[in-house]
Amino acid sequence: MLDLLKLVHVFLGLNAVGAGAAVCIRMVAGRPFEIWVKNFLRFTLLTASVGLILSIHHTCVSQLLTMLTVYASGFAVLSWRKYNASDNWGPAVVLSTMCVLCLDSVIMIQHIVKLLAAWNVPGLAQPDIPLAISIVSAVLLFVFLSTTALKRLHQHPSASMLHKVAR
Repeated sequence: MLDLLKLVHVFLGLNAVGAGAAVCIRMVAGRPFEIWVKNFLRFTLLTASVGLILSIHHTCVSQLLTMLTVYASGFAVLSWRKYNASDNWGPAVVLSTMCVLCLDSVIMIQHIVKLLAAWNVPGLAQPDIPLAISIVSAVLLFVFLSTTALKRLHQHPSASMLHKVAR
C-alpha cells in the first residue's frame, strides 16, 4: 500500500509541477491562465495531502515544506476567489501561485537529490551542498519570475492576464 501511495504521490507531483510551469509561463507572458491555475492548485493540494500521509511517522524538512505548501495553496485559492470579486487581489494571486510553484519545485529537488544520493551517484557523497545550491537557485529563479509577472500585471492593468480571465 505504501508503494502505491508513493507512486500516486509522484504522479500527482509531476502533474502539479507541469501545470505550474504552464501557469508560470502564462503569467510571465501576460496570457490568460484560468483553467491552468485551477488544475495546478488541485494537483498541488492532492500532492501535499498524499505527502503528509506518507510522512506521518517522522518529521523532516520535506514534511514541513509540504505543510507550508498546503497553507500557501489555501491562500492562493482564497486570493483567486477574492480576485474574482475585486481586481485589487491580482498581485496576491500572482505571488501566492508563484510561491506554491516554488515550494513544489523545492520539494521535488529535495526528493531528486535524495534519490540520486541513495543510488550513490558520483559527486553526491554529501548531498547537502548540491541540495542547498539547487534550492537557492530555484528560489532566486522564482523571485525573478514573480517580479516579471508583477511588472507585466502593472504595465497593462486593463489588459492584463488576470483582468482577461475575470471578465
